[in-house]
Amino acid sequence: MPFRNPLLPEHFLAWAEPPDEGGDELLRIVSWRRALTLKGHSFREFSREVVPLLDGRTGIDRICDEVADIFAREDLEAALEMLGGQGVVVEGGGADAAALPAGLQPQLAWLSEAAPEGRAAQRHLTAARVVLFGGGGPGAAAARGLAAAGIGELLIVDPAEVGASDSYFSPLFRPGDAGSLRAEALADALAELAPDCRIRTRTTRPDSPQDIAALIEGAAMVLCCLDAGELNLALKLNRACRDLGMRWLAGGMEGLDLVVGPGFSGDPDAACYMCWRMREVACAANPQARFALERHLDRLRRDLSARRENLAMGADIVGGMMAAEAVAVLTGAGEPALDGRFLVVELPGLRQEKHGVLRKPGCPVCGGTAR
Repeated sequence: MPFRNPLLPEHFLAWAEPPDEGGDELLRIVSWRRALTLKGHSFREFSREVVPLLDGRTGIDRICDEVADIFAREDLEAALEMLGGQGVVVEGGGADAAALPAGLQPQLAWLSEAAPEGRAAQRHLTAARVVLFGGGGPGAAAARGLAAAGIGELLIVDPAEVGASDSYFSPLFRPGDAGSLRAEALADALAELAPDCRIRTRTTRPDSPQDIAALIEGAAMVLCCLDAGELNLALKLNRACRDLGMRWLAGGMEGLDLVVGPGFSGDPDAACYMCWRMREVACAANPQARFALERHLDRLRRDLSARRENLAMGADIVGGMMAAEAVAVLTGAGEPALDGRFLVVELPGLRQEKHGVLRKPGCPVCGGTAR
């Protein structure tokens, strides 16, 4: 089918080279991932007159009229169809393309290379509702990434107040925010950066898995960036997501280690977050001491990130990777990389390891046996 509004995405560079000794010209269309070289005639005219019109908004009829004195319509449509077959010319959005922020062009270019739907996959992000638990360092970085990516709606669940270290972990928090509700301070900062994103907050602690289920029901995905001191809330989130079959992804800064994952697909036969925590205890150098720590964290119910050994850069790494995984999954640009797995990045050293999560026999949440 002929293009209606042909688009040569901006990440492609296109230019014509002068004729060789035989009179043939070269047309080069190049991006970081691909290179197309064509040999023939009239490429200088094509590059000068046609390429500027391939903006995704100009209709094919107008393009053909504009260059009718140079190219016959059937020849131009055949050339565009050939370029479309090579994946360098795609269908644009017509007048609707102007509705997207100009700053999204790098992301649209990435989608055109990575997602099966190409640039059209952006609509999945625009329609998506994501719930974020924990607005501290990693959560703030993830929220910024999601808002910048054009997520339609973001709910931030965080009962904590802005502490002195929050502005260290994220520039979204200002020193004057200290003492205010962290979710609201983060929402205000994000509203300036991404005014098209609908941002809501929940600043009281959910009392039960049922309360959490009411918050996350209908969401496309849940991200959990809660500090270890909020283990009790993370465990309630696990039960709620398990009951709803909800996709969610955890992550955090664990001392000298950065942990991205585990991810959970909502599959009732897969391991759950409790399975992971129980196995972490069992595999610890001193399981009894680790179990005592888990029980203590379960009772604390408050954010400890200001008291733990962390780096500001670690928050950006964890939150950024979680947001990138969410964008890839929601747009179909990649298979979930962390379902049933978690990535550990060591600081210092940047050594990375990926581990699987197995079901734990006797798990009080999922039972630990496949159905």
